[in-house]
Amino acid sequence: MKEQVIALWPAKLNACRELGHMLLRVQNANHKLAAVLVQLDHFYRIIGARGMDYGSEVMQQIEERLVAAGADRAAIWQMSDRTFLVAVVLDASQADGYSLLERFKRTVQQPVGFGSDCYHLTASIGVSLFPQDGTSSEQLICHAETALYSGVLKEEGQISYYSRAETEQINRHFEMEAAIRTALYKGQFHLNYQPIYHVETGKLRGFEVLLRWHHPELGNIRPAEFIPFAEKNGMILPIGAWVIKQACRMLASLPDQAALIMSVNISPTELADCAYADMVLNTLEETGIPPHGLQLEIKEGYNYANCERSIKALTRLHASGVLIALDDFGSMHSSLANLQLLPIHALKLDRSFVREIDKEGAEHHIVEAMIGLLHKLGISVIAEGVEYVKQYELLRGWGCDYMQGYLLGQPAQPDMLDLSMIRKPERTGGATKPPNPLSQR
Repeated sequence: MKEQVIALWPAKLNACRELGHMLLRVQNANHKLAAVLVQLDHFYRIIGARGMDYGSEVMQQIEERLVAAGADRAAIWQMSDRTFLVAVVLDASQADGYSLLERFKRTVQQPVGFGSDCYHLTASIGVSLFPQDGTSSEQLICHAETALYSGVLKEEGQISYYSRAETEQINRHFEMEAAIRTALYKGQFHLNYQPIYHVETGKLRGFEVLLRWHHPELGNIRPAEFIPFAEKNGMILPIGAWVIKQACRMLASLPDQAALIMSVNISPTELADCAYADMVLNTLEETGIPPHGLQLEIKEGYNYANCERSIKALTRLHASGVLIALDDFGSMHSSLANLQLLPIHALKLDRSFVREIDKEGAEHHIVEAMIGLLHKLGISVIAEGVEYVKQYELLRGWGCDYMQGYLLGQPAQPDMLDLSMIRKPERTGGATKPPNPLSQR
């Protein structure tokens, strides 16, 4: 492995130098040029199964195919053990160049190997254009790498073109990926709490715990941005454990805590960890919180059927009294499959459904029907994203059990929470009168 990597460095330097010579010729002829990086997806599987020598022979086959596909319009160099640099001269319209890139992609997808021992590969392709994306070989290769990386982040096996805006985003991703490794230990995370109300009684049911990250240089970073990086590098485990512990401590500090819950979003990566259930139960014991004071919100779209460890963790937590809710209910097929498979006690209607229920459209009838169906299954319904009185009134009329949203209360840090609804229903003339959370806003 090391010998091949070392041998490729001179080839890479030579490619950069020869591309520079091509740029001079193209510029003198007033033509354009595309610097194209062709990277074989998951090529390490072939190397792992058959060894470096076999991998080198396969790469030789791919190179010969690319040369044949490019004819006299392209120069090709091997840049790494799975990547080629292709320089393609373009005419004024550039249309032929784009069709050539598609041909490169198709030629890599043809079976490769020897005799009956064949593999099917795909390739991700990153492209930068001369002169708009760079005027030197170094710039063009660097920007082609950026385009390649950006494309792979979205979906492998695609052709991606360099974009300055995406470069800034990728630079932010690199900085974020490095920063998240130390963010927890530097105290950059904090928690916000959004109230959840019981619709029938009007009482505060509890809070959804929302993780927030403020980085001193990068600013406020949304969970949708940083959670994927935390899942990839393993930091989601200590971060998730910190969130559970902070949420339980917060609940322990509240008046009438026995009537409240803390609802915490968890990652499939956490559930798949063999020590996750132990961590949760130990934290509950340490903080003195009963298991029913914690609700874990699991992602709706994840395929739990393929992860036995996750199912075992959920089953054990449920048996111990921890509440399990299915978050972001949206896809009926996957959701109903998960309802059959998992120990779910509650389901959260995705805000995309709630947003349109006050209009006479499909969402109005779908949500009404879903609430009735879920109640028949013995499952409570939580509506998130309630922002208007009309939405609140419709959901209440349909029998929705719990609600949360900006109409009822925005996420806030602990010292800014409105705890006035932690009380028993009011009595008027001997009759119980449920308090209205809207009157407190």
